[in-house]
Amino acid sequence: MSQVLGPALEQALAYFRAPGQLVAAASRPLPDPMLPVLRLAAGDEALLAEAASATGELESTVREAAAFYVQQLLFAPGADSYRLLGVNADAPDTQIKEHYRWLLRWLHPDRDQDDWDSVYADRITTAWQSLRTPTRRHDYNTELWEGLQSRSPPPPQSAPTSPPPWEGL
Repeated sequence: MSQVLGPALEQALAYFRAPGQLVAAASRPLPDPMLPVLRLAAGDEALLAEAASATGELESTVREAAAFYVQQLLFAPGADSYRLLGVNADAPDTQIKEHYRWLLRWLHPDRDQDDWDSVYADRITTAWQSLRTPTRRHDYNTELWEGLQSRSPPPPQSAPTSPPPWEGL
């Protein structure tokens, strides 16, 4: 497969054929590059033709697999802004912006004939708003870190020094 298409497309096709495998992928970092999969989901005709040729799949299958992969892996409930935009937390600002543009090209309500995929557009826009400037990104990272810290399990409690009152009854 073309290096331009990368491991994300390979994963998208594999998970499209075996969707049960996606559960394990949800907790892993995103493969790099994700941009080709976003472009395929958005319907980039030239890239669809290249991907179909490289994989031996129909263009419609490639696009459907890419859309399924993005919906399942990026748009899962509770996904943070980085995940929603298909980037890892260390992504440069230019990559975040490019992913946002391709996602909106695909999901914008004015472009969505089925009026189904556009349900994700608000989440994408909210994610973009939280990461679009260095100040907002810093604030978001701080909130994200504090949220992770507050969800960590409490330390184990020590054993009671006396038996519970119901023992010996």
